[in-house]
Amino acid sequence: MNKPFLQRVAQDLHTAFGGRFDELTIVLPNKRTHLFLDEHIATLSGQPTWSPRYATIREVFAELSPFAVADPIICVCLLHPIFQQALQQEGGTYSEDIDHFFSWGQVLLNDFEDIDNNLVDVRALCANIDDLESLSSNKFLNDRQESAIRQFFSAFNRDDRTRLRQQFGTLWSKLPAIHEQFQHALEERRLAYEGMMKRRVVEHLRTREGVPQAWQHRQFALVGFNVLSESERQLFQRLKQLPNTRFYWDDDPSDTAHEAVYQHVRANIKHFGQCLPPSGEASPAPAITLISAPTDNAQCRYAGEWLKQRTPAGRSAIVLCDESLLLPVLHALPPTNGLNVTMGFPMQQTPVATFLSAVLAVQASAKPSNSRLPHQPVVTLLQHPYTALLPGARVPDWLNAIREQRLHFLPISLFNECPLLQQVVTPQEDTAQLLDHIDEALRPLAQRQGDTADSTAVLHGEALFTAHRLINQLRTVQRSLQRPIPANTLTRLLQQLLRCTTIPFHGEPITDVQLLGLLETRNLQFDHIAILSANEGKLPKESFDSSFIPYNLRQAYGLSTREQATDLYAYYLHRLISGASTVDILFSTAIDGTGKGERSRFLTQMLASGQPLTLHTLHSPLRTSRSHSLPPEGMAKTEAVMQALRQRYDTTAPHPRYLSPTALNTFLACPLRFAFQYVAQLRESDDPLDEEVEASDFGSIFHHALETLYRKAGIGKELETYDLLHMTRDDALIGEVVDRAFHAVYFHDEAAEKGISYRQRTYNGAQRLSREVLVRYVKRQLKADAARCPLTIEAVEDDSNHMDIPVPGQGFNVRLGGIIDRVDTITLTDFNGRQQRLHRIVDYKTSAQMHKVGKMDDMFHPDSTSNHVFQTCYYADIYTTLHPERPLAPALAYVKFAGTKDDNPCIRLGKRDVMDFAQDMKDEFHQRLIDTIGALFDPAKPFSPAPSEGPCKHCPFIALCPR
Repeated sequence: MNKPFLQRVAQDLHTAFGGRFDELTIVLPNKRTHLFLDEHIATLSGQPTWSPRYATIREVFAELSPFAVADPIICVCLLHPIFQQALQQEGGTYSEDIDHFFSWGQVLLNDFEDIDNNLVDVRALCANIDDLESLSSNKFLNDRQESAIRQFFSAFNRDDRTRLRQQFGTLWSKLPAIHEQFQHALEERRLAYEGMMKRRVVEHLRTREGVPQAWQHRQFALVGFNVLSESERQLFQRLKQLPNTRFYWDDDPSDTAHEAVYQHVRANIKHFGQCLPPSGEASPAPAITLISAPTDNAQCRYAGEWLKQRTPAGRSAIVLCDESLLLPVLHALPPTNGLNVTMGFPMQQTPVATFLSAVLAVQASAKPSNSRLPHQPVVTLLQHPYTALLPGARVPDWLNAIREQRLHFLPISLFNECPLLQQVVTPQEDTAQLLDHIDEALRPLAQRQGDTADSTAVLHGEALFTAHRLINQLRTVQRSLQRPIPANTLTRLLQQLLRCTTIPFHGEPITDVQLLGLLETRNLQFDHIAILSANEGKLPKESFDSSFIPYNLRQAYGLSTREQATDLYAYYLHRLISGASTVDILFSTAIDGTGKGERSRFLTQMLASGQPLTLHTLHSPLRTSRSHSLPPEGMAKTEAVMQALRQRYDTTAPHPRYLSPTALNTFLACPLRFAFQYVAQLRESDDPLDEEVEASDFGSIFHHALETLYRKAGIGKELETYDLLHMTRDDALIGEVVDRAFHAVYFHDEAAEKGISYRQRTYNGAQRLSREVLVRYVKRQLKADAARCPLTIEAVEDDSNHMDIPVPGQGFNVRLGGIIDRVDTITLTDFNGRQQRLHRIVDYKTSAQMHKVGKMDDMFHPDSTSNHVFQTCYYADIYTTLHPERPLAPALAYVKFAGTKDDNPCIRLGKRDVMDFAQDMKDEFHQRLIDTIGALFDPAKPFSPAPSEGPCKHCPFIALCPR
């Protein structure tokens, strides 16, 4: 059987150097490979021996360079003034601060990395786009390269210069100067970015025409490289001149079917020579199974089952093409001592990262000159579990105070009892001081985690230490720049560091089960492999790299491209599979918001090649689970349910409640929703600190304001048109009444409710808008009422009207009642000028949709759109029973339509006005009401779902419904 690549390398090295490795340096693409190579060397030696020195290619360049590799943040901050100055020359304008420049700076820095790593002449790359003839001087270009450049430059002719093209042309011409000045600024600090460091090393080696003298007697082995940049290729060329340098390329000469996969390796073999031939018999083709999974979670569960049932002999690996599956996979895997996670845990998924993000969100939303903070980011911070661990924290008390008082702007003094929290929420202009405060707040959290010995606490402790290290990194950046970093920039920098940082897992790398990403499998081979998320966009990974360098020029000058990255993925995947015995490749068929769910192009190529594959589909056994599943017919009225109903509505219960018209409307639309809301007493989740005023609060404020105004005008007094119009002109009065109602209803201010002096709150934008609309609505209703004077307001917000009625066949009574918005007597004038007095019961509605009723059945139908009419008729039924001496007209006052042709003084049943409820409809309505109550309390009739899906559209309990 063909031996693994690293085992053959170890065997060849052992033969070549006789087991003496004290002068040998093995250069590898990454650090992980040396652990496996060391194991093979130790096995061959059979006795204690010196291990060779291992180095990555980056470490080799660093050894030859006088420069230290600069932090990318420092690089961008140094690049900003150079970029700004270059574009301001010759009449150009550029005024973006470092915060807005940062993302552009990262793009430009990546381009410079690529240019220098591949030893591209930046002035040739940025040739004058007006002078196509300058291409003739670039003799190094072949025909394909020149064609690609001409294709790009053809868009920049002199006759068609848009503003965008002019801006790009200006930037393009300035890039060489920016590149040169940027490198000079780094050199002054003895720093370099990685590409610059490699370029300077290669240039220095050219002048010396060889390698350093100290390397003349060293032995080098370069193992397992694939695609080489130009700087790496030239370093390899210098190392090739040494007598004891050996190259090992991971190639399979017998594989002629995948020539494209090996193209970069075979190009290197032709240039540098030496390739290990296969040893032993050819390996049998791996048993490959392609598995489609309905969800990512199904893939993770499969990985757990796969690990339980895997063959004990040989090494196994779970390879994640999507790193975000790390946590779900870890939860799905069975307990094992032989698992090593080499991917690292994403810092962004730790509690300390979300805690820091919450702190930064508070800082971003606050103004340094203000002692009050917007509630939303502060509440998010208070709800974080780490906040409760701070000394002196009283999170439940603070949250209760914020909700009960609807504190949309929080005084910083609220947190006086917790100095650490108060420091991190206080707006800071000095970012160095902010970093100190954040670091200080992390210390007690680290101490609390250190007191716990479980594995989760260890991970959290490592995350806290990593956060401390990142904060120190930002401190170093500030000191290096010798100027403060703006607060917004600091926030973005820390957020970026949190996103790209991983926490290494502690464990023994040489174990029989590895959990790693595809790029981490370089040079490694396993016997049994499970590859997860082999979807297009994950394998190969979708690339959205931005660049100032157009794609055609990247191709022409040999810079990195998407095709090159795809070739690398193809090579890593094929080499991983070819050395295995069994390979399970899973991909998800779930379609997300971006329309994915497609298997990788590499899998499609496998299927098209005729390679023997087994196809399998996972069927998830999971179904939507409910802790209290209901049958299709709904909730049965068991003894417990009936007891709950009686406890709530039976007039002999200790604290009986009204059977309100809202509850009855809910029952008519959907009996099951009534059961959830009024029997089980489930509530729709809401945010009492929502920035906007909810419709229910808006209506309550309107009711409160009109009640105050009409009490001022006089209950029982006959009001004239002048009285109401005079009130509408008093802006101060209307504004004060609306403000007091707003504070009483929305902010729950007891002083405002009692009519005494209260503290005026500051409205946010949404609240101020609602306040202005309320003022207009109040004036509009007053003007509409003025047109019906003489007007007598007999009662407002009256809760004294109620009656008890027996429940058919149940032997107990329920109480009907509620708060009647208004009882009045208005004056109507017909077309002949005759006046008529109309006694009414009025229900205010701030809704924009008017409810109408064609016939009595409409009010009792499940899909009824006449809920408002039912409500005012419900009150009219009670009122006329208690006060039968006067005819009564039920009315709806739609405030939005007040004073318009749609503003009717009473409701209509079909095409006729209901001027006398008792005569026109009371008997039929009352009987239908009794029948509805009987059905509600009938134990033989379950609380069933709505017969149609109409009421389901906005139902908060849809997840609990058997529909």
